[in-house]
Amino acid sequence: MWKNLVWDWGELCISHLARHAAELLDFAPSEVFAHTLALVDEPQLEQYYCLLACVSETTLTEIISIENQRRHPLLTAKFLNLLISSRVEEIASIGGCRLLNEKLSV
Repeated sequence: MWKNLVWDWGELCISHLARHAAELLDFAPSEVFAHTLALVDEPQLEQYYCLLACVSETTLTEIISIENQRRHPLLTAKFLNLLISSRVEEIASIGGCRLLNEKLSV
């Protein structure tokens, strides 16, 4: 959907291993990782990325909201991507996907 997004992996807090794993599994970046422009264009995507990050929207609000103001898209994307990257790395490291592990070891 957002194929023309420019991804600054470091700024968005997406780890190299998680990015590589997603690429090996043929996921588009926006299918796995939150991007500020996607969150601005489609605020309801926050629910999807919370699901991937295994965090509730309530927890997200408690952690990154500032005095009842709307969440900043970059802070939201960074936080979610840190969690998502961690989950992807964890799955890769425990051998949840042999294909992924084989490709990552090359």
